[in-house]
Amino acid sequence: MLGLRRRAAAGDAAAEAPEPDGAPDRKAQKRAEAESRQRTYAQRKPLATRLAKLEREMEALAAEKTALEAWLASADAYTDANRDDLRRSSRARATSPGSSRASRPSGWSSATRWKSS
Repeated sequence: MLGLRRRAAAGDAAAEAPEPDGAPDRKAQKRAEAESRQRTYAQRKPLATRLAKLEREMEALAAEKTALEAWLASADAYTDANRDDLRRSSRARATSPGSSRASRPSGWSSATRWKSS
């Protein structure tokens, strides 16, 4: 038991002893690493928030596109009573997500750029 107390006391003394010259201070090193992580997080947080918003928007647009495609696949879409709706739907489908790269929400490529790094 006495040996354990001596080792514990020696460990405490070693932890409080200053580092030899040239050796980095462990606490300072950990603090610098934590600050670096915080800076990285602070830079990525607005981009992650923006990306999440754009992804929600893309999900909503994809659901709208799926519903539109289902309606266009039905025979009901091609009746004379729905002629005007069919024209509007065809135009909407031409500008829906996935129809061209230009139809992506603004900021999509810049918000996803950080994710690959």
